Amino acid sequence: MSEDWRLLIEAIEGLKQESSFLKDYLWPILTGLFSALLGAGIAFWTIKHQERVQIEKEKLDSVNSLMLTVLQAQANLLAWKNNYAQTINIDQSVSTDPLYRLLSIPRMVGVKNSIDYKTESIIFIAKNEQEVSEFSDWQNIARIFSMIGNYNELQTVLDKRSESYEKVVKIIAASQNGTDINRTELYQLIPWDLLKETIDLTEKMIVMVDDLIIEMTSFLQKFPDISKNSIKTKKIKHYGNVITASSPPDEFLYLYQRCMEVNYQKLAKIFHENEELVKVRYKRGQMTSED
Repeated sequence: MSEDWRLLIEAIEGLKQESSFLKDYLWPILTGLFSALLGAGIAFWTIKHQERVQIEKEKLDSVNSLMLTVLQAQANLLAWKNNYAQTINIDQSVSTDPLYRLLSIPRMVGVKNSIDYKTESIIFIAKNEQEVSEFSDWQNIARIFSMIGNYNELQTVLDKRSESYEKVVKIIAASQNGTDINRTELYQLIPWDLLKETIDLTEKMIVMVDDLIIEMTSFLQKFPDISKNSIKTKKIKHYGNVITASSPPDEFLYLYQRCMEVNYQKLAKIFHENEELVKVRYKRGQMTSED
């Protein structure tokens, strides 16, 4: 072989890559491992992202469920109050009379309208000590729980009052004989225990309905803003929004105002009790933190 050919062959062989453990063995392993870790990382991030999105969706669902529940409950309250609001707010000399109020408010049933809501589902809106705002009073879960509990208690009061009211009406109907009965005859006709019970339930109902309407109005106005601050709405902007309540029409504003207070002097006389004690029992605002 000539010298020229030998040199050419050596040059070509010199161009061949020498075998390397790093290149031939370790690098493929590292590349595969990196790809696997990258895939696992992306999968983990995707799952976590989906979990976070699902959590925010569940928060929104819980908030909207409560908003709809309270809206329906307040609608029930307004419907009940519409049966008597104008009747017992005509004239103070008449509308504050306990007996007149008893007979002017018809029978109403409420037990089927009780609220069954798991308050713990909105625990995420609970107030942080460092988070104080004009709406923070509704971050108190106990207040929401109390509002729901008082509404459910009202259903019992309505049903008991309806039962007593029916008894009173039957006694009056059986004794009328086509003639009107004056106040003195009514007091003599209706057993004192029944009269006291029915008036008591009537006055409790009036105060409870007013308190709850005011309390729920406050909730419906303030709770949506609290919720928006507690939900990462950007993550679920295509899923939905927090429900808000609109202002009532002017013609129904009277339903949001308190009824006239009962004449405590007359009430105490019927009950044979101290007037101050009677005032405390039927004090307005016991179920609301609003004015």
